[in-house]
Amino acid sequence: MASPIIRCLGLVSLGVVLLCTTCRARPDPVTLSDPVTLSYSEALNHVLRQTHFSSSHTARLLKDNSMQLLNLLSSADIRGLIVSSASEAPDGKSSQVFAELKVGVEGWSVDTNMAGGDVARKNNGRGQRESGDGVGLSLLQCIDDFSLFQKAVESRELWAMKMLDAYGKPSPAIFDLNVLWLGAYDECREVTVTQNMTSDGHSFTGKYCNGGIPVILENFVLPVITVKEGLCVPSSCADFDVKLIFNVLLKKELNQSVSLGDVTCTEPTPKLDTLAIIALAVCGAFVVLMVVGTALDVALVQVPRLRCEDTLSILMTGVDSRGEREPLLDVQKHSLSFQLGTCTKLLASFSVYSNVKKLVDTRQSAGSLTCIHGIRFLSMTWVVLGHSFWVATSLGSWNVGRWLEISMKRVMFQLVGNATVAVDTFFVLSGVLVSYLSLREMQKRKGRLNWFLFFFHRFWRLTPVYMMLVFLYLATMQYWGDGPLWPHTWPDRDNCRQSWWTNLLYVNNFVNTGDKMCFGHSWYLANDMQFYILSPFIFVPFYYSAAYGCLSALLFLLATTATPAVLTMLHHYPPGALAKVDTTQQNNGSWFQDFYIVPYTRMAPYVVGMVAGYIIYRSNATLRMPKMVAFLGWVVAGAMGLASLFGLYDATANDPMPVWQAALYNAAGRTGWGLFVAWVVLSCATGNGGFVNTMLSWSAVVPLSRLTYCVYLVHLPLIYTVFLMRRTAFYVTDIDVVLFFLGMLLLSYMVALVTSLTLEAPMMGVEKVVLQRASSPSNKHSEHKQG
Repeated sequence: MASPIIRCLGLVSLGVVLLCTTCRARPDPVTLSDPVTLSYSEALNHVLRQTHFSSSHTARLLKDNSMQLLNLLSSADIRGLIVSSASEAPDGKSSQVFAELKVGVEGWSVDTNMAGGDVARKNNGRGQRESGDGVGLSLLQCIDDFSLFQKAVESRELWAMKMLDAYGKPSPAIFDLNVLWLGAYDECREVTVTQNMTSDGHSFTGKYCNGGIPVILENFVLPVITVKEGLCVPSSCADFDVKLIFNVLLKKELNQSVSLGDVTCTEPTPKLDTLAIIALAVCGAFVVLMVVGTALDVALVQVPRLRCEDTLSILMTGVDSRGEREPLLDVQKHSLSFQLGTCTKLLASFSVYSNVKKLVDTRQSAGSLTCIHGIRFLSMTWVVLGHSFWVATSLGSWNVGRWLEISMKRVMFQLVGNATVAVDTFFVLSGVLVSYLSLREMQKRKGRLNWFLFFFHRFWRLTPVYMMLVFLYLATMQYWGDGPLWPHTWPDRDNCRQSWWTNLLYVNNFVNTGDKMCFGHSWYLANDMQFYILSPFIFVPFYYSAAYGCLSALLFLLATTATPAVLTMLHHYPPGALAKVDTTQQNNGSWFQDFYIVPYTRMAPYVVGMVAGYIIYRSNATLRMPKMVAFLGWVVAGAMGLASLFGLYDATANDPMPVWQAALYNAAGRTGWGLFVAWVVLSCATGNGGFVNTMLSWSAVVPLSRLTYCVYLVHLPLIYTVFLMRRTAFYVTDIDVVLFFLGMLLLSYMVALVTSLTLEAPMMGVEKVVLQRASSPSNKHSEHKQG
């Protein structure tokens, strides 16, 4: 009877997975915005666009139209136009321009086409004007201050020359896509015009703005590139004012063929809002808990324990005639116990002393898979490297086109370009541990498992620190820094306000995906939780029969390998973020949300890991292989790993990959990598790993491995923050990317250590205290008496 039941369960699971691929609501396509405000998914697609740009006909188009392009870019030099108009215009011409503009504003007769049709644009929180009350006064003040600035430039006043100097200037290497002319952010904001310098007795400061100038070649409708230029304007001006004034100067008075597109201006650092104050109060509460918990732990546990151990060491041992120590009392040191109340234990869970002690303790219990620590640390390092590359090549870099074009020709670049397989390594490790530990627990409990604790422990292990960081992220991110690249509105802030619940329920890879995602890299956690929920359909059949387990695992594996192939054939998805596919069909940015982050295309490594976990459990971690078998296993597994990692080289460096080959890679690539990692774990866990196991089991990486989860949570926001606080564009070179990566790796582990001691470790301690309290015999006895 069991065989048909298990077979039905497997078929139902297969049906559920396949049903998800057809019933899942498809979100709207992603529209790329200002690279400074890209979300996580947009950043990936932005790099994809830049990659193909550097090697496509568009790059050749720029070179073929070099003179026209250079002429247009010279017109985009707003600073040069200001200098030219101030020095070459007839006397009073510049003042006349602003006077006419002022008259037009007073009658609201300004040609709206000169402002790009945005005169009546709704205020969107970035200072853009809406026609109505108050617009005339504020815009008139801006025009007056701009007129004063123009006159001061003509008379070469120092404050005006500083403002002018802060404008972005044309930079070299235009054909390498160096169109990020940031200017001098701090110099602009330091300019102050006092009351005695203005006619009406008011004062203003310099305000830094970032304007986009689309460059459209003849016979083309859409812009080929967009120049991002830093502007320094009076603080009385809002975004729309700047756009209006410069477009009047460019089009009407200076007869230029370019126009200023979107303009975003930095505002003074906002005061802490209610949400930020609450976030800081919560952080303060955790600090208080850590101080109190540490004090209680030291006073009530650690000091008494040391005293008792010193006393017992005297009573327990003596010296015999041979000079050797021997026990005098039959008392064991580890029998010491300190009876503390539940509240005291809960507070002691926040003890920094005890949590640090647990973190750095490298002792491993019997049956531990020690090699996993090394693999976990190396994989996390790889993830940080990959994300450092993504950010460096998608935000504020001016030679990314040339660097990518050169780098993608190198085979070893696949270590960065195809670093997404590092996430598959984590899926393999999760599958191994879930299968191995669950089967051991079922064996200990004679086939039973506390399913409430099975799911609750996983949820509690991941969620408190995760959601706390999401809360801190949306509440305080805007206060972390500033600069010419710093976003004026954080996409993730609004996303998290609307979509935080999808993260809490671990469905953020299905609901509000793409540019609506909150905490973009948390898609991995959603997949991991979904795989964990499905895992009993695999390891439970394995417990009763190897055949049943293999059947269930095979069904899942077939579903999650066939689905990527089908989706690739239907939608012509590329085999990787940087690999090209031979197709004219555009997926409009849907590759990330419809293919990359969904569970039915990512589960194969997890299933492979679960099978490996079963083998380790079944062999009791003592599977001895003949040397020739072990050698062949390493050769085959290594070949699969290398094929998965470097198999996209030709599609990245040279010609696009045919769609059918892309489908084959998307179907088998992650499975092949999963088999490679699973073999490494299996060999090391069963004594066949040799020097590989020795390196991966090095005790020094154990504490670093324990911090991996917190590192994953904090590393990407930190990378974004550090990079976006730059004052100049990033010049991408190998050594610069490596140094940036190493710095971010160190910073991520430092912040992760604080996060772990503040949130992760205490929450695990709280869970332990609560569960012990609920399962203690005395508690059950008291409940029985009360009943």
